[in-house]
Amino acid sequence: MLCYTYALQIASTHTNTEELKMDKRFTGALSITQAMTYLGDIGRTKIYELIRRGELEVLRIDSKPIIMVEECEEFLARQRNQCND
Repeated sequence: MLCYTYALQIASTHTNTEELKMDKRFTGALSITQAMTYLGDIGRTKIYELIRRGELEVLRIDSKPIIMVEECEEFLARQRNQCND
């Protein structure tokens, strides 16, 4: 719960995703909670749905799921392209 609360505090200090990208805590590998914030404060159920559908690739370190920032960027680009079609 502490990690989730911390992520919410981080997210509340930024007004948009661009500021989150510049925050050094959101580089490289992201936890599920960080990825939720990075992708626009989406819910936990939604992020696991995206993972299950193969729209987000997850790596695992031991049993901990990790999402790379590049993966989030690619997902957002795909979403942007769908909106423009």
